[in-house]
Amino acid sequence: MDEELAERRHLIRLMRRLNSELDQLGHVFAKRHALHPTNVRAIFLIMESGLAGTPITPGDLARRLGLTTAAVSSLLERLEQAGHLVRRPVPGDRRRVHLEVAPEAMTLAGGFFHPLNARLTGAMADYSPQELAAVERFLTDMTREVSAYREENS
Repeated sequence: MDEELAERRHLIRLMRRLNSELDQLGHVFAKRHALHPTNVRAIFLIMESGLAGTPITPGDLARRLGLTTAAVSSLLERLEQAGHLVRRPVPGDRRRVHLEVAPEAMTLAGGFFHPLNARLTGAMADYSPQELAAVERFLTDMTREVSAYREENS
């Protein structure tokens, strides 16, 4: 095997390790706040959609989680009753709703994850803008490919 291929495979292993660590951290957060890991994943997807300015619907969430709409409806009921999410009617179509993470849930998540964000930001301090641009391109490309593969195999 040539060195370039070996380095690329090494990077894939490092990505899997990072993914595993992030997954385990999500489980720690879930356990600490008496949430099922799927609930944490749902909250994360709703939060990320909101931050990206692309509101998510219950149907979108069901597809992203790989769950039935009935299962997602039950999940959303539990999260709404616990004060973790808000359903907002879609302007012009009152039958549809967009999902938003409740401010209290954002505060709860922030208390847990902001210290990690500070550590990650600190770890990036020695990277040049050019290196960060390359990392951004790499992560964007890898996310696109993993997402496409997931869609093809769902």
